[in-house]
Amino acid sequence: QGRSSRRETILVYDLGGGTFDVTLLQIDGQSYTAIATGGDVFLGGIDWDRRIADLVAERFQAEHGVDPREDAIAMQTLLREAEDGKRSLSAREDVRLRFAHDGQRVQVDLSRGQFEESTGDLLDRTLLTTRKVMREGKCSWSDVDRLLLVGGSSRMPAVQRMLEAESGLAVDRCLSPDESISHGAAIYAGLLLGSDVACLKDMSVKNVNSHHLGVLGIERDTGRKRRQLMISRNTVLPAKSTHRFTTLKDDQPSVEVNVVEGGDDSGNDATQIGRCVVSGLPAGLPAKTPVEVTFQYESNGQLGVDAWVPSAEKRAHLEIKRAAGLADDEIEHWSKRIQLGLDLSSESESERPVPPSPPGMVMPVGEGEVVDPSVGGDPVTAIESPASAAPETGGWKSRRAKITAGDEEPAT
Repeated sequence: QGRSSRRETILVYDLGGGTFDVTLLQIDGQSYTAIATGGDVFLGGIDWDRRIADLVAERFQAEHGVDPREDAIAMQTLLREAEDGKRSLSAREDVRLRFAHDGQRVQVDLSRGQFEESTGDLLDRTLLTTRKVMREGKCSWSDVDRLLLVGGSSRMPAVQRMLEAESGLAVDRCLSPDESISHGAAIYAGLLLGSDVACLKDMSVKNVNSHHLGVLGIERDTGRKRRQLMISRNTVLPAKSTHRFTTLKDDQPSVEVNVVEGGDDSGNDATQIGRCVVSGLPAGLPAKTPVEVTFQYESNGQLGVDAWVPSAEKRAHLEIKRAAGLADDEIEHWSKRIQLGLDLSSESESERPVPPSPPGMVMPVGEGEVVDPSVGGDPVTAIESPASAAPETGGWKSRRAKITAGDEEPAT
């Protein structure tokens, strides 16, 4: 019924097809609180598939002198066969892989032991991320009550053995690895929509931010870029933080607050997600004039940035929202349809709303400082980052690929 009989700490190990995530969660009755979260955006089940595909391709090349990976269509066929082989090895000790290309065939016998040996480094990366989340959540394995596996690739026997050896706990497989994410999304959607379902009435969810948020600026003494951390990763939302900066030089006409996510203290690997500009500052403003910057990060992923120059009485405000697949009017339309329980198939295509162009992809989180951009414009303006004006091709994965796993500490 969505209620725990006692307070529990749960670790969710999510190895999906394209990404890997770990979340440490506390459940008390119907109160769900995320303690810490981390992941590796460069790792997923497809990486295990590619190891099998490489093995078959190398055998094919050795026998026929042609590398099928150079043909896009053949490579897709090879990956499908590899994925089928991976799934078979989760249930059997060995599998026979057959692949044909350009009139030539190859047959490869692969045992589970060989497969696990060739992919052991991938599994180690998930273990490093899991240990990091445990450290950041200030938890030991003795504090964890349950260990849940999510994502189809978590079915691999090596995953279960590795986690049980590391934690000393038996893996809990009460949830379907394939369906649990969609079930959770449906429950959370009902919670956001204010559903009157009995089990949701007293439910509450507290999330944490998944990346550092900060301001990127210039260090006065060295002239180098430095990041001022505003809201650290794994802070419970909503969260608010204020920091005082100073202008860089005398008679500075404007101040720009570069909002970034991820990266290290020098701004390396940080991604700019927006900039807030206070322009039209009065002439003669001395260097080291105070500038107050406030971040307000809401539970819905919306980040508000305020920049305030008290001596000049100038202010700028910026709102950064998570990209959504649907516009607000579309969400309202489909929410009504779901609540009314209408048969979606009864409506003709012409009656359905035409989705507008996707909104600009602006993701929350970051780090940074105040710099002198020497830009003109209105007396007080909020300017969105050029990078956020349009989504990159390749969808969210290509966007996330710019961020190393766990921000400043890439999984190796």
